[in-house]
Amino acid sequence: MKIKKFKDLISSKHLTHQQIGVSYSDLLICCCIRESQKIQTIWQKLSLTDDALVRIDDIIKQAVSSDEKFTIVYPIPADYIWQKILYFPSYLNPQQQYKQAIQILKQELPIPLTEVYFDIQSSLDTKSNRIKTTIYVLKKSYGEPFLGKSNVILDNELFCYVRGIAALNETDQEHLSELQNKDIEQLSFPENILDKKLYLIALGASLWNGKVSI
Repeated sequence: MKIKKFKDLISSKHLTHQQIGVSYSDLLICCCIRESQKIQTIWQKLSLTDDALVRIDDIIKQAVSSDEKFTIVYPIPADYIWQKILYFPSYLNPQQQYKQAIQILKQELPIPLTEVYFDIQSSLDTKSNRIKTTIYVLKKSYGEPFLGKSNVILDNELFCYVRGIAALNETDQEHLSELQNKDIEQLSFPENILDKKLYLIALGASLWNGKVSI
């Protein structure tokens, strides 16, 4: 899988409003606010009694005026996302593919479908001439705190992290596996970065491109 260069990531023609990538730990919040070709980074410390999602809302309210449109991208740890790849014959139509994918979900998930969010993405695998279908599943009990607003998007944290590395990467490495294992100490970070991993995740989330792939 090829990774886009930073100039391509940051100058997406599809971005018509602000896009905010967030990441947080027990002690720190990082928000990267992307508008046009600029990214503003905001840090906020957390106390043990703070609710991170409430504090993130406060940060965004202070940073973005009420009349501006914006999207918030929350990275979800990969461990929380169940994923399965299926291959179907190319003659199956989308409805048939969907029905088969749902049947497999019912057979393999340990909980009912009513307790999960799921997304099914399909594309033609030209090498095998089959339909490659990827299923993503997230428990509703984990996703619901993030999805109370229409302008919230959930993304895979690993994809965000790698996207952030790709944005700062100054070598010719372009493959997902190479970037995922890259020593981040070799990257050229902006000044005043309080936590490099949190920054990479938030930066990558702000560069979300509307696709499942990086």
